[in-house]
Parts: sequence; C-alpha cells; structure tokens
Amino acid sequence: MIEVLVIDDDEKICLFFSKLLARMGHQCQKAHTLEQARSLFFSHAYDLVLLDLELPDGNGLDLLPAFTASDAAPEIIIITGTGDARGARPKKSVI
Repeated sequence: MIEVLVIDDDEKICLFFSKLLARMGHQCQKAHTLEQARSLFFSHAYDLVLLDLELPDGNGLDLLPAFTASDAAPEIIIITGTGDARGARPKKSVI
C-alpha cells in the first residue's frame, strides 16, 4: 500500500484518482489549493504526489522545491488539464 496526495482543484479529478487508488488498495488524500497541499504534505509522509499546475491560489510548480527537499522526497507526477506540455516545465531548474 502506498500513501498518495492528489493536489487538484477539480473535484471530479480528485474523486477519480481517489476511487482508482482505493480499488488498488492504496490510501489517498486530496487537496484543492496550494495551502491545503502544504498543510497535508508536511503533516503526513506520502509516497506519491499527483500535482496539478493550475490551482486557485497559485501554480503547483511552486510546491516542487519544498516537496523535493523534504525528508520523505516522494515521487511527483505532474498532471494538468492544459493542452500545452510547455506549461508543465518549471521556469527555473528545481532538480
């Protein structure tokens, strides 16, 4: 079993991933804003983070430096509803 944090402002996307992951036997928590994501991430250890880019209070990429520098250092998969892959690239190298 893995612990997954889904960060997306779209409730349907979060519901989809949480149901899919539950059927696979994994635990899932959801965050809909950067603030919720920070709070959940630093209060629990996650193995995987599904990270949306466009959130109501900012860009999901802003979370990458803190997430990758944490002791847990989970795998991070960027998910986005934008049709342009360039939107998924960080402005500066964070890795």
